[in-house]
Amino acid sequence: MGFRMPAVEIGQIVLWYAHADTNVPPLAGLVTQVNPGNVHLNCADVKTYNFLVRDGVKHVNDPSLRETERKEQGGWDYTPRDKLINELLGGQASAAPQAGEPASRPRLKSNL
Repeated sequence: MGFRMPAVEIGQIVLWYAHADTNVPPLAGLVTQVNPGNVHLNCADVKTYNFLVRDGVKHVNDPSLRETERKEQGGWDYTPRDKLINELLGGQASAAPQAGEPASRPRLKSNL
């Protein structure tokens, strides 16, 4: 089985890395569309107070991420908080469903 993009949904905040380089400080990115294998992001640029729109952004660990895609779209990853939540859930929410699979995901218990 090949690489599966980690699960993400519209409205989720992720980290966007210019050139998909996780050694540089990221920007916060708002997921605006989810496609098979990539997402569209609006990234908060604190230097200009505007959003940088990035379409077709692949996960930083995607082995199919080409050099031109790194330069033009960058790459995304979970926030540390979402990584911790996923770890606590035992990795249940770590892979996006493939085409034709149900989009089920674990739910946290609530006392409400």
